[in-house]
This record gives sequence, structure tokens and C-alpha cells, in this order.
Amino acid sequence: MKCITKILLLAIVLQIFCLPALAAAAVNNNDTLFNGICNGTGSGSVVCQDGGVPGNNTNSNPLLGSDGLLLKVSGIMATIAGVSAIIVAIVAGLSFITSGGDPTKAQNARGTLINAIIGIVVIVLAESIIAFVLTRV
Repeated sequence: MKCITKILLLAIVLQIFCLPALAAAAVNNNDTLFNGICNGTGSGSVVCQDGGVPGNNTNSNPLLGSDGLLLKVSGIMATIAGVSAIIVAIVAGLSFITSGGDPTKAQNARGTLINAIIGIVVIVLAESIIAFVLTRV
């Protein structure tokens, strides 16, 4: 049970802190990130053809657009973390039911269930914030 909780927490932390940092790095460093790509062999790429360089506010940007890579990765991470949180909540509910009146087991199960619910709320909020930021970039 503790292992699943640690994995869930790690997924939430990665999603909250890493993906927005990657988006900001791609937007703020477009001079170094895309420097010379469109002038050389990469001139035929999707990014160079439709002007999808970060910061140009195009929705067809393969990295940051409405169908971009970062939005897809954050969606996958949110799905994995959400499924993990729901599994933890189910296991906590079952252990609460099977506690047999033991107050210690019931208290542990209640704490785990509350933590799983908090995790689900954080996952939903993190995914909403990431989607909002990436569609506005």
C-alpha cells in the first residue's frame, strides 16, 4: 500500500513541476532551441513549414499546440496517476470495510482514503492548469 502511495505521489509531483517547466523552457529558449533548424536540413519539418515555433500562438505546433506532445504526455501521466489514485481509494475502502471494528485499521484506511481523494483532486487541478497554460502559449 505504501509503495502505491509513493508511486502516486511521484507521478503527481512530476506532472506538477516538470511539464510546465518544459513548456516554459521551450517558449523562453526558442532562440537556442530552434536556432538554425529552419535554415538547414530541417526546413521541411512541420515546425518550419507552418511557423509552429513556440511563442507564435499557433495551434498546430507539434510541441505546445492544442494537439501537442506536452499536452499528450500530461494527459497520459494524469491518466496513470488517476487510475493509481482510484485503485488506492478502492483498496482503502476495502480495508476500511474489512477492518472488523479495529479502530487502528479503520483509522489507517480512512487516512489512506482521504489521501487518495486529495490525490485525485490534485491530479485534476494539475491537468487543468497544464492544459490551460499549454493552450494559451
